[in-house]
Amino acid sequence: MKDNIISDYDLQALVDDELGPLKANEVKAFIARNPDARKRYRELQRQTRDLKFWWKSAQNKM
Repeated sequence: MKDNIISDYDLQALVDDELGPLKANEVKAFIARNPDARKRYRELQRQTRDLKFWWKSAQNKM
């Protein structure tokens, strides 16, 4: 099976819950098959979590 092209943008859009159900499933399947994509997806998840934490902390200091 040939993979459709999944970009870093697609991974970030999945993290941000900005994909429709069909594209989200396509990206999730790609992540499941591709260790490098899985690693990058986890990095983006951590980055998003850390930024949300930082922003919440910054808001509390204002």
